[in-house]
Amino acid sequence: MYFSLLSYFVRSLGVLISETVVTCVVDRMTDNLRPTRPEATDVANAVLDGSDAILLGAETLRGLYPVETISTLGRICAEAEKVFNQDLYFKRTMKYVGEPMTHMESIASSTVWAAIKVKASVIICFTSSG
Repeated sequence: MYFSLLSYFVRSLGVLISETVVTCVVDRMTDNLRPTRPEATDVANAVLDGSDAILLGAETLRGLYPVETISTLGRICAEAEKVFNQDLYFKRTMKYVGEPMTHMESIASSTVWAAIKVKASVIICFTSSG
């Protein structure tokens, strides 16, 4: 039940707002070395649903295994990103961009499209405004 709600909110809010942040994903790792299977699945599905960030709180603030938590979360996200269809997600997102695009939206979408085409693993943006 929790996953279906999380997935629904991530997908629906991702269209309405520019960033989607998921939190409280591996609470068990506050006291345990490993997440539960449902927690690991929730993290992977958050990535597959297009979340922009995963926020860790108690797991790293007062948890017994902060380094292991970050490492485990990183491995789960990396595995999920291997099967994430960036091209399809980009095309779906572009349906909701207004016409005409602003200059910034045009530059950003062109950058993402180019990164997809060359299979870039990272995009680095330099700005003067932060």
